Parts: sequence; structure tokens; C-alpha cells
Amino acid sequence: MKVISAKALPKFKEGRGMMLTGLDAELKRNPQMNQKFTPVIKTIVNQFLNGVEQFMTDSQSATFGINIAPTGITTSLQAEFTPDSYCGKTVASFKKSNGSLVTGLPARKYFAFGGSVLDPQVTTKLMDDILGPIQKDLAAMGDDTKGLLTALDSMKAGLATVEGFSFGYVQPKAIGQESMIQAVMVYEADAKKLAEAERAYMKASADMFKLMPQAPGMSMNMELTPGAKTVEGVALDQFAVKFNFDANTPEAAQAKQMINMFYGPNGLNGFMGALSDKNYIMVMGGDDELLTSSIQSAKKKEDTVSQTDLVKSISAQLPKERCVVYYIAIDNIATTVLDFMGQMGFKIPLKLPEMSPIGVSMASEGPVLRIDTAVSSDMIEKLVSAGMQAAMMMQNPGGKRGGL
Repeated sequence: MKVISAKALPKFKEGRGMMLTGLDAELKRNPQMNQKFTPVIKTIVNQFLNGVEQFMTDSQSATFGINIAPTGITTSLQAEFTPDSYCGKTVASFKKSNGSLVTGLPARKYFAFGGSVLDPQVTTKLMDDILGPIQKDLAAMGDDTKGLLTALDSMKAGLATVEGFSFGYVQPKAIGQESMIQAVMVYEADAKKLAEAERAYMKASADMFKLMPQAPGMSMNMELTPGAKTVEGVALDQFAVKFNFDANTPEAAQAKQMINMFYGPNGLNGFMGALSDKNYIMVMGGDDELLTSSIQSAKKKEDTVSQTDLVKSISAQLPKERCVVYYIAIDNIATTVLDFMGQMGFKIPLKLPEMSPIGVSMASEGPVLRIDTAVSSDMIEKLVSAGMQAAMMMQNPGGKRGGL
């Protein structure tokens, strides 16, 4: 990487100036762009470019490995940084755990689920380094960005207390009858501070929506109702993103159909609240059964999701100590897509078998950052079989016998 960086960095710095100049010109040509935000957008892009330059400056080596075995295919990408560099010190400070990292999630089918363990001090420093210059530009813009600044400050204050969290994107049980977007998040944190931060963030988001460009005939706003309901003895705040449509605008009518399908007729709704002094939960979309089961699982710190044979087989192929773990359930995603296509008139009578998920983990070993993936042979075999069945159905839509 040192050899590559020596050649790439001069070219990168040369192209960086041209990129920012081009971005500035493009933003000024955009009639929908509020020119007050031009410095902020440039700062955001500049921060991203700073990260790329820092990576090239601090990195010593990178390796990639792939292993093909009877159990499946695993890969490992590792980047090593100079120990006393910014990236090296940051990576070495990452907290790790040999736990499942998905404790507290209810026993449901998910599109994806996972979790992370965090060091609040490391999180705070990273957010300050990344968001500091952006907040400085926002502050210079005056009253127009007070809401956005409050939202960023609230987000930082909340995350600064988080020691770990688990999350899951839930597969809806009935397409068209409930929100497609359903999620459960369980936090280990200072629940009181996190609750205060979330309320402040939600209130500030209402001001943020006013600054965002709106599609023709459509607008949206955020509503927060503290103490909206109590479930299993937990007092919950309710938040909702409301979408308003002009019935006389064709674009709005089309957008309404899609948004109602994803979020339901009442828009995106969710509940959040403190389970204890050290635990906090947020549930978006779904019905009362999902909300109740999520609170029950989080209170008991259940770990049922990681204990299925399919998940355990993949978890065993990833490093034991992790900062982050993420599982992607291709079968649940594909099943939902097929159901959705069927409702749109493109029915494919293909029933997918249950498969093990794809596993992804991130960990650190001193100044070395590693990202590992695992795909089971069981999933590969079932996907190939399902693909062959789908191809035969497409070639023989009438159900006649035939071959590929």
C-alpha cells in the first residue's frame, strides 16, 4: 500500500480540486438547490475525500483471501495501518465481543439482522472528527439550520452513551396488508439520555423536513407524541412521518400508491422508550403483536434468533470476536419479492426453501481491520436449484414438460 499510495496520492490530490470545482459549478446550476447549503454539501464531500486520503496515507498493506470448503465459501479482507497513525489508533481502539450481538430481538423472520458492540468514547471522537466541520458550516448559516444542528447534536448525544445494539429488519407477514418497512432496534445505553436525545432529534426533524425540497403535489412532516401508550409496563413515545398528497396531481397519486405499499396508509409509524436504566427500544412499522413481542424479548434479553441451526452454522465460520455482525436472509427477501410481484400480476409459482443467511462480520486485531463473509454450501445449492426451477417455469409457462 505504501508503494501504491506514493503513486496514487499526488493524482488524487490533483483530481480532488477539480472534483470540488465541478461540484460547486453543478450545485449553482441546479434551480432546485438552496444555494445557502452549497458550502455544507461541499464540506460533506470534502470530509469523504479526507477519509479516502487518510486511508491511503495510513495504510501499510491489504490482503484478500477466499476459502472454498464443503461447508461453503468464506472470504476475508484485511487492511493494516501504521500503528501510530490516525487510522491505526482508531482501529486498535475498537471494542470487540465474542457474544452473539443480536440479543433481545424477537423470534421473527428477518430480511437482515445483526448487532454491534461500541466504546462510547471512540464513537464520540469519530463523530466529532466527521461531523465537526459540517456543524461549523451549518452554524454559520444562521436560523435556517438551527433544527438541523439540533438534530445532529441530539444524535451525537444519544450515540455517545451507546455501548451496544442489536437490530432486525422484519419480514412482513402479509404483503399489501401491513408496512413493508418494519424494524426492531434494542440499545444498551444510558436509557434516559438516549430517550432525551431521540425526542430532541425527532422534534428537530420536523424543522428539517421544511427545508427539504418536496416532490410536486407531495409534502411530509414529522410528528412526535410523548407517552403515547404503555405496553408491558413500558411508557412509549410515538413518532410518525406523515405524507400529504394533492389528489389532483398525477405524480402525487402515483407516489401515494407506492408509499402506502411500503409504509401503509398511515405513513411510517414507530414507538420508542426506556426498558430500564440501561436498555432502550425502538420499533418501526408492524402491528401491536410485533411491538409487544419485541418488548418482551428485549426485557428478557432473549437470544433465540442466533440459536437456530442455520444461523449457528454461519456464525461458526466467522471470527469469534467481532465489533459488528450482520446476517442477510436471501430466502426471506426473495420470497417477499415474489409475493410482491404476484400482487402486481407477475406471479411465479416458486416456493423457496428455508436457507442459512449470508454472514458478514467486522473486527480488529491491533491496527488491522478485517471484514469477513460466509456463504454456506446449503444456500448455494438451494439457490441454484431455485434458479433452475424458475428458468423452466419461464420457458414452459403453460406447465408443459421441457428442459433447459
